[in-house]
Amino acid sequence: MTICSSLSDLLRRLVRWTEPKGPPGTGKTASTMAPSLLARACWASLTGNSLNVLVTAPSNTAIDELLEDTAEILEETTGDGRPFDHPTNIELVRVGSKPSTLPDNVEYIDYNRDAHAGKVDRVADRLQANTHTGTQQISLGEYGTAGADEADAESAEAAESDEDAPITIVFTTIPSGWKFLEKITPGSSPDSEEVVTQSVWDVLAADEASMLEIPDFLHAGTAFRPHGQVLVAGDHRQLPPVQKADWDEVRRRDLRATAAYLSTLDYLRLLRGTDVIEDAPLEGFECDCDREAVDLPLVQLETTYRFDDRVASLMERTVYSKDGIPYESALDPASYEPKTEPPEAVAPIFDGETSVALITYDPKKPHQQSNPIESIITQSLIQYTSEESTVGVVTPHNAHRGSLLSQIPTSKTDSPDKGWREISPRDTQIETVNRFQGGERDVMMLNGTVSDPSYIEAESEFLLNENRINVSLTRHSKLLVVIVAESIIGHMPSDPDLYDEASIWKVLSSDLGEAPTVDDTADWSDDLGEFLGQTGWTGETVPTEPFVSEGLLPSSVSVYTL
Repeated sequence: MTICSSLSDLLRRLVRWTEPKGPPGTGKTASTMAPSLLARACWASLTGNSLNVLVTAPSNTAIDELLEDTAEILEETTGDGRPFDHPTNIELVRVGSKPSTLPDNVEYIDYNRDAHAGKVDRVADRLQANTHTGTQQISLGEYGTAGADEADAESAEAAESDEDAPITIVFTTIPSGWKFLEKITPGSSPDSEEVVTQSVWDVLAADEASMLEIPDFLHAGTAFRPHGQVLVAGDHRQLPPVQKADWDEVRRRDLRATAAYLSTLDYLRLLRGTDVIEDAPLEGFECDCDREAVDLPLVQLETTYRFDDRVASLMERTVYSKDGIPYESALDPASYEPKTEPPEAVAPIFDGETSVALITYDPKKPHQQSNPIESIITQSLIQYTSEESTVGVVTPHNAHRGSLLSQIPTSKTDSPDKGWREISPRDTQIETVNRFQGGERDVMMLNGTVSDPSYIEAESEFLLNENRINVSLTRHSKLLVVIVAESIIGHMPSDPDLYDEASIWKVLSSDLGEAPTVDDTADWSDDLGEFLGQTGWTGETVPTEPFVSEGLLPSSVSVYTL
């Protein structure tokens, strides 16, 4: 049986399939996925049904973001005097990696800890309750309409007699989900066949599906019940699964025949009739199902509620216009108030009116996978952010991430003198682009990292990737600061296919007044030494010698804001 027929069989067994799709911040997670999960939970509670939900995603960042949104909505909408005041027995469970901040109304389970064995057994009992009146589940769009009126007298009577029917929503990655399923399968040491024959999940929800490989999605569907529901959310203009294949060198039947290398989101788009295969010709795709008969409802989202129109307009012009999506923001221009009054060099960034800033520099020494200039500029800016803010630093390279982690406190329990300059601890996340997809921070700082022109050309397919830049520029809610060498902005790819993708940097620099074709000047411009001096990196507090001996001083620095 092919993957296509396996997935088609899964589709035929679904009562409802919903695919929320949209650009960053449009509410795929907070305004669509989380309410969809809780709407189903509340309906089950109202009709006296138990409900088992598995929520998964490719990364813990994405899962924790959805968990936090779901927990917040559950707290605000259920209980006496709240919109849904019917008695409920809804429990949110986080399995696997523990979030840095665990909501109070969430149960955390580490199945590897003996101390959590009792929790595993208790949740297993909830999942195996199997309390169903036979009332068919309905889609989110039918709540509050005629569909909701189908709760007949029998269902209402069942609800009164079984208002404690357990409703359990489990949040976990796919590998942890499989391990957890092994733990709750009856028997002392169940084998794989016994695990896969379980019937547990009524709803399967997959977030950030553009990064989720189709075999992993099918793996998550293990123990999925007949007539269950599937929710899939994602944006095909964000990062796909990490893969590389030289199709021209393949001489035998390969993955192109099943398209198993596609992300879950792109596979579903393919089944809906969208031509999503570019590098591998569609004629190599073998599907034994009737694609025209596959009905996959698509909810296309177009408005962001994360950041203002300054970035939304940039991404609409350079990315989403290709799909005909009129991407826009529903928010007024954002503002960010600093912790303390900043010096002249960074005052334009923290003036209360700026939501996007660009810091460029012309280094005297080229850098590749780690960059001390961007590191020290990043530290200089973090000291002015509010300690109540969540801060994110994103970089394309692990080497630079490691350098930043050795110098910047990432939590309120870290030592404040971790780096060159004392920075009071705050909630700071430092990650590569892949790990940031699905996440959000109040303040985001993008480190371009590479400044060596020859290395930029060698890595242009990676560094200038449109989906990668899209994710990097859209994780903030209040302030975005882009720190990048002039050599990246001015780079002209030798590969014509990469020129359009590199245009994001050109349009960004033009919007902020950095581009030579724009009749504008920087908000502040001087050399790196002056920048360091103004931000407190002088005298005994900073080892200026390494910067001098390594040829980093002088290097020009310019600040542009929007």
